[in-house]
Amino acid sequence: MQELEQPQEPIKKQPTKTLHNTQQSTSNKTDDSDRPDFEAAVGMSRKWDAREAGREVAETTIQKLHNPPDFFLLFSTIHYETHGGFQEFLNGVWDVLPKDTPLIGGTVAGFMTKEGVFSRGAVAVGISGNFNVEKTYARGTRKNPKHVAKVVSESLDRENSLLLTFLPGPSMPNVGKDKLIVTKSKTMVAIAPKALEISTVHLNKGVGREMEVLENLSKLVKSDIIGSSTIDDNRYNDNYQFFDRNYFSDSLVVLGIDNINFHLDTIKTMPIPEKWYDVTNKKTFGHILKKIDGKSALSVYLDERGYSSDLIFDAPDLVHRRFVFVPVLTKDEYGGIHPRCPGTFYGESLGFGHPIFNQVGFSLTDGKYINDQFQEFIKKFDQNKTQFLLMFSCAVLFEALGLGTFRIYENLKKEFKKDFLILFGGGEVISEKSTNEGPKILEMSLTGVGFY
Repeated sequence: MQELEQPQEPIKKQPTKTLHNTQQSTSNKTDDSDRPDFEAAVGMSRKWDAREAGREVAETTIQKLHNPPDFFLLFSTIHYETHGGFQEFLNGVWDVLPKDTPLIGGTVAGFMTKEGVFSRGAVAVGISGNFNVEKTYARGTRKNPKHVAKVVSESLDRENSLLLTFLPGPSMPNVGKDKLIVTKSKTMVAIAPKALEISTVHLNKGVGREMEVLENLSKLVKSDIIGSSTIDDNRYNDNYQFFDRNYFSDSLVVLGIDNINFHLDTIKTMPIPEKWYDVTNKKTFGHILKKIDGKSALSVYLDERGYSSDLIFDAPDLVHRRFVFVPVLTKDEYGGIHPRCPGTFYGESLGFGHPIFNQVGFSLTDGKYINDQFQEFIKKFDQNKTQFLLMFSCAVLFEALGLGTFRIYENLKKEFKKDFLILFGGGEVISEKSTNEGPKILEMSLTGVGFY
């Protein structure tokens, strides 16, 4: 794999309202006087070859637009890493995409469009209209999340209405040939928290530290923020972020949009707990929960649900599927509630892809409840005004639901008649300035932005 080095100054694009040159025929394009205030199109490719898929995803997007896109959101599954590579994938996109079009995105576990549900392929959204756009990025999210937020905020030329953001999700190191997911080994239990910290900071392998990036970024900008963590196919090997012609494994990529109409919203796919416990010991940037009310985190978790530890330690390969429906929820300093899926079980500790705050509660959900909440989410958007709906959900939920995602798809098509895209990533990002609730990094939610 080849990655490009970060330039001394983050790349920026001045606000643009001019049409880009396009390599395609412009016979069906309108002039500026007929330019719509907002236009969106979704394209995709299911081709295996990286460059061919890049060309096709760009072509199928652009051909649906009356004007060249003012920005381009690009996503793919991880398999292109071994079917030509992501540089070739991006080269294919730029064989077609008009020069200098702002582009950001990254890898996802899967996606849902009006055409169906897919766990392999590429998808893109091209959007044009009468608004201003700028782009920037910074590297080093796992090493120095506070600095990354500072670099990005300082490189933005104006106070945008909305920041679309994508940044790395978990990318766990191997212990020997395997990931350390479940262990009773006293030695591994003792060294795992510190070892994971070191690996995260120095090897770019570990937790994403997305919440730390977002907490700092939200304090430095006045914009609303929406987006997702990037992820692979839930193997937690590597995930990537796209920025123009480059791809990275450690970057916050940002698109700032101003003078655009939008509505942000989110919904959780499990009931909110009535009882909350105090967190009394946590490690590894808050990602490993050791003690709850002074007791072992695992014992409290299992007692709350009436489960046996055999479900974990006798079948470690099944924990991601079994416990996604038994989430932990954590409450931040603003009172905001963040769902979390247990990802690792180190002795009596629970590990999570995103941090735990000072209070936790426990819930239980199922496919029907999740499906119902997806339908409730769609009702939050005025279909008479909303022109396009971009949504983010959890990669673990996508895997655990299996065929249940097709039931959600059928219901969404009935409920929402406009174009939409759901991306299944590593965590859902939202920060609404009007609520004063601070930023959130969510799991097992449906979070999104409706443009109108």
